[in-house]
Amino acid sequence: MIQYFEDIDKNWDESDAVYEEDYNVTVSTMKNLSAKSAYILGMHGCEYNDKTAIVVYDEGSIFKYWRDLKKKDIVINHDPDGARNYLLLPSFFKNNYKENALKGTVMMVESCTFFGCDCRSEDVDNTYSDVFTDYLGADAVLGFKNSVNAIYAMDITKSVFDSMIIKGMTIGSALDKAEETYGSNDDIMDSEKDKYFAYPVLNGNKSKRLCEKVDDISDVKKLEKKKSTTETDTTEAETTEADTTEMTESTTVATTEQLSTEQKNTTQRNSDIESGGEKAKISEREWKDAYIEKIQSVKNEYNYVWGYLYDLDNNGIPELIISDWGRHDGESYTYTDDGLVPLGIMAGAFGHLYYEDGCLINRASSGGSPGPIWFTVWQLNGTDIHTVEELEFDMYVDENGEPLVTGAGSYADAVEIIKKYGMSIDYQIMDLNDQRYCQVNIDTSALDGLATYEDEAFISAVENY
Repeated sequence: MIQYFEDIDKNWDESDAVYEEDYNVTVSTMKNLSAKSAYILGMHGCEYNDKTAIVVYDEGSIFKYWRDLKKKDIVINHDPDGARNYLLLPSFFKNNYKENALKGTVMMVESCTFFGCDCRSEDVDNTYSDVFTDYLGADAVLGFKNSVNAIYAMDITKSVFDSMIIKGMTIGSALDKAEETYGSNDDIMDSEKDKYFAYPVLNGNKSKRLCEKVDDISDVKKLEKKKSTTETDTTEAETTEADTTEMTESTTVATTEQLSTEQKNTTQRNSDIESGGEKAKISEREWKDAYIEKIQSVKNEYNYVWGYLYDLDNNGIPELIISDWGRHDGESYTYTDDGLVPLGIMAGAFGHLYYEDGCLINRASSGGSPGPIWFTVWQLNGTDIHTVEELEFDMYVDENGEPLVTGAGSYADAVEIIKKYGMSIDYQIMDLNDQRYCQVNIDTSALDGLATYEDEAFISAVENY
């Protein structure tokens, strides 16, 4: 596998092409693609409820994706070994991007069943690829019908782009050449797991080139590619055609978001403002003006703003927490001698924040019953947010008849964690439409909730702090 990427680096660097690998692709990554010459998505794929899904492994907090879950653009799934992944459905891209956001891009998708599965229909399913071409403006999309062997998929991918970059071929001609070399299908059929040969499908402009002629390679627009190598095999995320039917669509919805790994990496800076540090370096007017400008900009854009103002690290300068409330995604900041430093999304419409023993506590729900409940505890150290606890109480029961819980070994363990922060917890069993559900309730009455502010009162809170 590593040799495969080293070969790409070597071949494409010699052609003045810029090749970039991303080994940590998350749902957030997939929300923030921009128009490039080309992308290769080396991810698992599967069938879900007769729809094609791209699989992304993401162990970060599910709070940040509550809106996608609520709109059923993504589905939470777990591998047999317990690893969490998300199934990205075609609507994910329509609801997270503006039209023509990937205009002119070539998309190469190595995922299984991207163009459908013969188990469903012998016809090629262009539903997913049409989102890329017709809505996002991609010039061409190359992928596979049926569950594809990883080596075959990578051979086709590399051959096509080598031909396009090094020899200046059209994508249609490059695919013909790749099939001549590696075959028109993966020649793999397994009666138990993979009953159909996989083969490449090209949708869009078959005359698309990445460079106009071979002699102009040095003048070609730089090719920027992102390659997800989180997985080393594209054979359906540990999911066979038989067990994909066992996947159940999650309606998990949250209203808060922990700081993502990517955000942590970009905000872990040295700061003089820690635990009452050199506050004198920053004037009161400086941070107040910055906070007021941020609040006003959100209000101007969305006609409404609300949130919290609280000194989480007791250094004399409060943190600004703007809530997610539907149209606005929410954002939070601390202020240092570097200016505003983002902390991520920490509050939402169906939750409330509390502060206890140096910890920021969030209790959030989906806004409906039965529905999941989320409990998160953070600590702020300078510009670094540390997640102390993160629990998710599902609306389904486990084999013991207790709420399913993620983030603790058992429901009993989760109860002890909740008690540690001065709260109590119980649950109610519900039988609806021949399905057993449970609704967890976390009693936060023993804690003092943080004050919330709206619009002009938010600005006044900053001014009068």
